[in-house]
Amino acid sequence: MTRILAATTLFCLLTLTSALAAPINWTSWKLTNGGATGSVVQNGTTIDVTYAGHSMGTDYSNWAESTPAAYTGSNIVDNAPTSGITLQYASKGNTLTFDQALIDPVFALYSVGRVNMPVDYTFNQSFRLLSQGSGAWGGTASSISINGDVLTGREGNGVIQFLGNISSISWDNTVAEYHHGFSLGVIANTNPVPEPATFILLGSGLAGLAFYRRKRK
Repeated sequence: MTRILAATTLFCLLTLTSALAAPINWTSWKLTNGGATGSVVQNGTTIDVTYAGHSMGTDYSNWAESTPAAYTGSNIVDNAPTSGITLQYASKGNTLTFDQALIDPVFALYSVGRVNMPVDYTFNQSFRLLSQGSGAWGGTASSISINGDVLTGREGNGVIQFLGNISSISWDNTVAEYHHGFSLGVIANTNPVPEPATFILLGSGLAGLAFYRRKRK
């Protein structure tokens, strides 16, 4: 009985955690001369985003989810991006800047590297890998690897996250691979309110466990 009640409580806690997850707002991009601009909404505030680098265009057609889920394979990202910035040339000093700090932004990767030609993104700060999968032209479920602040893709899609209040992100990619890209998103609401039903489930599980323990005494 104790195990059943404990399992019920654990289920409620997991449900609560799941309820705290929020959708991702992805940047809406517009090309400029030598880069791109856009905006993203976090906690009800519209924040301007500027990309400076060697963008080749905006890609709306190839951000389909892969198997396993390269973009939504974690409990952080609920929805995949639908477009992003296409890169082609090797370039140093790719930079994203925000007119207001973003909280724990996520960075989606599209078709980085080839199976026989790895491509590195060397970032100026630490990050964590949330999920990954194969790219549009092959690859495997583990086509992205991390070594410190360097991400290496071998035809991989995926999502990484920068933790904290982030005002800018910079990276270098020194291999001229044809057609790879990125997009930037944020957790829509960093302080979501759990649904009342979740608290009811949690309370019931804890109350049942407490009653059982008193009864045994």
